[in-house]
Amino acid sequence: ALCWILQLPSSMLAENGGALAGLVITRPRLTAGVGGSVLLECFFQSLVPGAWNVTKVDWIHRPENPTGREEMVFYYYSNYSVPVGRFQHRVQWCGDVARSDGSVRLQDVQADDSGTYTCEIRVFGQSSVFKNYTVLHV
Repeated sequence: ALCWILQLPSSMLAENGGALAGLVITRPRLTAGVGGSVLLECFFQSLVPGAWNVTKVDWIHRPENPTGREEMVFYYYSNYSVPVGRFQHRVQWCGDVARSDGSVRLQDVQADDSGTYTCEIRVFGQSSVFKNYTVLHV
């Protein structure tokens, strides 16, 4: 499966983390067919001078069913890409933190993959977590 970069992300969320403010940019909604694949895009940008030193990227899934539990999908930490749980063999790192990209590709999409996928960015020396989400319909 190939990973590619979105030219013009369509949604953004700004958070002010004290001295550090930034954007995490995702697509608000995506649709995928059962058995297909989908690129969950996540781009980040500092709003103050200087580049972010990103220490961790997390992807978390919250199912459409309100009684369902959140589950970790994937995390990137110290140059390691770690798919987790039921997503372990179906999610692939497509990002490059040096290029402000925390995107992942979900393959062999299943009906119960529908829900909200949150991309969380952690920055060295900051307690704030910067995040945004994509709602996936299968």
